[in-house]
Amino acid sequence: VPCLIEMLRHANVNLFPCEAPFEVLCELAAKRDMPQGLVDLFCLELLMRGRLAEAEQAANEMTSSVQLAVLGCGALQRGACQASIDHFEAALLRLKKETGKRKTFFDDVTGPLFILALIGSGDPGMLDRAGEHCAFATGKKQWPHQDIYRTLPCGTGGRNGERDRAGDADPQWCAPAGAGPPAGGDLPARR
Repeated sequence: VPCLIEMLRHANVNLFPCEAPFEVLCELAAKRDMPQGLVDLFCLELLMRGRLAEAEQAANEMTSSVQLAVLGCGALQRGACQASIDHFEAALLRLKKETGKRKTFFDDVTGPLFILALIGSGDPGMLDRAGEHCAFATGKKQWPHQDIYRTLPCGTGGRNGERDRAGDADPQWCAPAGAGPPAGGDLPARR
């Protein structure tokens, strides 16, 4: 199992296909008696493979920060920014309890997606929080997806007070609840 976990995590960071280990993970998930770490990995793998409904179903227990964050990703995909932010905020609180750290952030793909939800809200307070989270991730010596955080609108300008005004950004990928994602706004699927 540790080897399986490492192969899938490495594939996630480098965004390359990893079918055989994923098939083993699916077989383990079918038995329904997995440790929480494998459940979390399964949820993330389903999310990264574009199997959103399955990822949300697997995360429905909401017992970990990863499961709550996956539900936040699902809400973001549907364009429900506030619901997405609510799930991510609950996930971040749970992550702080899980790690025992007062300052931490998501170290997987859900982190940048949380930032997108915050930016998509258009709320100046949420934009500030997005900037704080980006500053945390980019301020670490090593943190997954630092390149993504640096390219997000909050990655540098938000820390220096140079970001666009909330109304100027017009985030098209975060529509009113129920409107669904815009054309071409789907999360990239990994096969």
